[in-house]
Amino acid sequence: MKKDSNNFPDIFPVSCHTKHLGKGSTFVVLEGKTNGVLYIPQALKQGVSVIVLGEKQRGSVKLLCRCGQIKDNFCPACKVFYRFVENPLQELAILSSEKFGCPAKKLKLIAITGTKGKTTTTFLIHHLLMSAGHKVALVGGVYDIIGTAIVSKSGFTTPTADYLHQFFALCVEQHIEYVVMEASSHAVAFGRLYGLEFEVIGFTNLGQDHLDYHHTMEEYFATKMLLFEQLKPEGRAFFNTDNPWGARAFDGCSVPKQALTFSMVKNDLLGLAVQINQQTFECPALFGAFNGENSALAITIAQSLGVSIESIKKAMLLFPGVPGRVQKHRLKNGATAFVDYAHNPSSFEAILSTLRPFTTHLIVVFGCGGNRDNTKRPLMGSITEKYADLIVLTDDNPRFEDRREIIKDVLTGIDDQLKVICEPDRANAIKIAAEKSNSNSIIALLGKGHENYYLVNGESYEFDDYKEITAF
Repeated sequence: MKKDSNNFPDIFPVSCHTKHLGKGSTFVVLEGKTNGVLYIPQALKQGVSVIVLGEKQRGSVKLLCRCGQIKDNFCPACKVFYRFVENPLQELAILSSEKFGCPAKKLKLIAITGTKGKTTTTFLIHHLLMSAGHKVALVGGVYDIIGTAIVSKSGFTTPTADYLHQFFALCVEQHIEYVVMEASSHAVAFGRLYGLEFEVIGFTNLGQDHLDYHHTMEEYFATKMLLFEQLKPEGRAFFNTDNPWGARAFDGCSVPKQALTFSMVKNDLLGLAVQINQQTFECPALFGAFNGENSALAITIAQSLGVSIESIKKAMLLFPGVPGRVQKHRLKNGATAFVDYAHNPSSFEAILSTLRPFTTHLIVVFGCGGNRDNTKRPLMGSITEKYADLIVLTDDNPRFEDRREIIKDVLTGIDDQLKVICEPDRANAIKIAAEKSNSNSIIALLGKGHENYYLVNGESYEFDDYKEITAF
């Protein structure tokens, strides 16, 4: 991939964030961790012409716009109109789309949802369609791509609607045919995908994650299922029914649908191969049963869009992999390290059960994010203990939590603490793992994957697991 020579626009015609507002912009006020009305004074300084708020925010406007001249929702001193709507989240999507001439309607949208596997599956679909000669864009957790160019990253797995429709507009300008997207549960819950219609939706799996927001697995599942209501009448949904939640989603979904049917015929550190309808597809860049599922989903979707079997076979052989997703490095002492974004119990189970048979000495370095679902911490500790010979507990974006308390939470799930080294400093933790390794070792660096930053006490610091391990 190459960096885009044309920078993604900083100023949007409609936005929910002051960093994207300029003269004549429309500011849609949302209530998040901080109430968006607090940013109205800043938006006024930046020259916005319209401010959109929820109905219950009517009383806040006179407090924040102190000119005292508001009449019929217009302030002549500020030269700004105030509009009040029932659902600002949906209004953000509607206005953003309209400002760009509804660009999503000129594109074929593919959404992949699930707890894990979204990134690898979307990268694979992008690669398979590009290899078949289609013009394709990608929106996801690592970076966003238009054709072969990496554009600015929004900061979300699935961006807010203002960014998303700006992205779609650029895709239309560059004659993109397909946009492949990761669709997170937060994106569905927060209306980021409101109004979009999808040609294809793929369901990878569901496991415990984001329960700090969704509270229960049932609520998490129900949110995911709302996405399928946005499938086009002529579209099709694809489900990994090997996952219990995937099977339940398949049974409970009334849209045109298809369950994956495949078998693993190869799975080792040199790659994998899956068989679908008596055709074998090899991919040297991937391994693990979970990536067999991701590959089968991507291949099946590509075939449904008319990509030939021969084109898919050739493209799978040339797939370069995904940054921070089971990304391999051979250490100078002969040990093998894998950097992966696994950050919940189901993804830990998937990757560690895959790595265990390939080594007699498995070292696992991980932490848990601060200010997130703390119920998964002991579960991740317990799963790691089951597979690891040595555990190095460390930080993973502690944010505003005490790093020592996070480690204590993880330790409650580990019975044999003699196999544990606690080192909160992640760089030192990686160094310890490298020094404890030998030529037969596999080191799993889990949790941060592609991330090149570290969040602590409101500050972001440069940090990259892959860069750290490649020093050894």
